[in-house]
Amino acid sequence: MPRFALLLLLACLGRPAWARPDGPALYARHCAACHGADLAGQPRWNRANAAGRLPAPPLDGSGHAWQHSDAALAEMVAHSMAATAPPGYQTDMPAFAGVLSAAEIAAVVDYVKSRWPLGTRASQALLNPDGAAAFARIMAQAGPDENWTFPPECLPPGSRLGD
Repeated sequence: MPRFALLLLLACLGRPAWARPDGPALYARHCAACHGADLAGQPRWNRANAAGRLPAPPLDGSGHAWQHSDAALAEMVAHSMAATAPPGYQTDMPAFAGVLSAAEIAAVVDYVKSRWPLGTRASQALLNPDGAAAFARIMAQAGPDENWTFPPECLPPGSRLGD
């Protein structure tokens, strides 16, 4: 009976303070309206619209988000692109600092990264301070038989892995 009482108490209290924020739910609530439920972004995301602003880019690994460190991605979520873009850059992306905690922002970034292809995750991991260790963890999780490649942008023009 004590186990049932503990489960009932936890159900009544909701998620404990030490539990990790729900990245997929936070993404769905705060990001999907612009970046898409499938993380595909808006059409023509890399061309300015009539207002002179870039539409929301894809976050599924096909855009450029993977070319930024975790810290840079968190900064973009927290303070919008305006904090990291060149002077005069205009964006429709809101700043989420004050709306989401640092842990919630990290959970959203982790969720987005979890949707990237293996090679993209491995490439992006190398941009972080613990890059070599993160790269090794990703490769260990993948296993020796997983078929993957680095994103094309990581390779010199005209080259292929294994050449």
